[in-house]
Parts: sequence; structure tokens; C-alpha cells
Amino acid sequence: MKKSKLVLITNTLLGLMVLAGCSPGWSIGEFELSDNDSSYIEIVDSDSILHFYDKYITLDVDVWCYVHAQYEIIRKK
Repeated sequence: MKKSKLVLITNTLLGLMVLAGCSPGWSIGEFELSDNDSSYIEIVDSDSILHFYDKYITLDVDVWCYVHAQYEIIRKK
């Protein structure tokens, strides 16, 4: 009987902590993240294929694509 009461109280407290800490969007501690805080960039090519690279890319060199898990060369047309 005591064990089930302890489990109920623990679950209730954990649930309240989770719900009290919710906010829209992403946050780390009290710091709210925006789209400008990202370290990555999404690029959709002419064939509507999505690519995901580091934010600061260099053209005409091998750059790691996180979607395809391979190096790709980005060229401006």
C-alpha cells in the first residue's frame, strides 16, 4: 500500500514538473532558441531534394550532408 502511494506521488510530481516547464519552441535552460541560432542550413535543390549542411558552407568544395550521410559539392547556378 505504501509503495503504490509513493509511486502515485512521484508520478504526480514528475508530471507537474514536466508540464510547468513547457514552452513553445526550443529552449536550453532559460535561453529561448530561434531560427537564427541554428548551426545548420537546409537547402532544397532543383529536383526538390532536401540537403542539411553546416550553417557556414563554402562553395565548390566537399561539404558534409547530414541527410545523405556523405560529402557533396555545392555549386551556385
